Amino acid sequence: MLDVLVTIAPLFLLIATGACLRLAGLADDRWTAALNEYGLCAAFPALILQNLTTLPDATSVPFALVAANLIILNVFLFGVHALARALGASPPLAASLAVCGTYGNIAYLGLPFLAAVLPGTETSAIYHAAVYLVVLFTSGIALLETVRGGRIAPWALVASVGRNPLTLAIGLGLALAAAGIRLPGPMAKGVSMLAASASPAVLVSLGVFVGRGVGLDRDVWAAALLTAVKLVALPGLFVLVWVAQGCDPAARVSVLQAAMPVGLTGFALSQRYPLERRVIAYAVTLSTLLSAFTLPLLTHWL
Repeated sequence: MLDVLVTIAPLFLLIATGACLRLAGLADDRWTAALNEYGLCAAFPALILQNLTTLPDATSVPFALVAANLIILNVFLFGVHALARALGASPPLAASLAVCGTYGNIAYLGLPFLAAVLPGTETSAIYHAAVYLVVLFTSGIALLETVRGGRIAPWALVASVGRNPLTLAIGLGLALAAAGIRLPGPMAKGVSMLAASASPAVLVSLGVFVGRGVGLDRDVWAAALLTAVKLVALPGLFVLVWVAQGCDPAARVSVLQAAMPVGLTGFALSQRYPLERRVIAYAVTLSTLLSAFTLPLLTHWL
């Protein structure tokens, strides 16, 4: 548990920084908009490019696990959205539950946590992180474009998704990775610097947003539901698959990555897409806090 607390402490420090700036009157909603747009258009594309162009050698790819994760995550993404809509959730809330309930903090928290508790699985964890990125910025963006545009022609959907900086980064990163091309030194350094700013920028933005105050309204209860989807439903599905496959030790990485708290990217995406921003903001904070207890328990059980 101490390892998790040490890892998540900087996240709350940055959130608190944004909240303090808001309370001091030094930051307002313009900060939230600007920092989120920076994340979507520059920092997160750089993070995607960095992750995909620094993947280990292809001979070490756990192909079966990668394929299984792709299938499970897509089924979960669209299944949660369909179920939420069938139960009467609004389109923004259904999209928030689906997208943010699927994509967790698999890089900033997931990679160091797995390196600490499952030594030797670092390469597998990196490929798992890449799978989550691909699912979010292909299937996830396609879902969000559909929610934003209502009924949309397939060609228009493809064009809209294809123009997104995030999916462009996915395409470029996969193409470079497939060709075995590494970014030259100075470019790699610049991309790395941009990528490193992604989480801090959005965390401060999140703090500025929540600095307006939290009340026990429907958004808090919806955030609790989103937290349950992310910390219970998704890892629970992976546990079922893991048990059905005979409890393969290599698949423990999949279970633990699925159990990571709600990621920051959903909050940044709420700047551009019809998502419940307050719900996501509260869920990031709540799920990250609770993960300090759920991750050690799940790790011990595994």
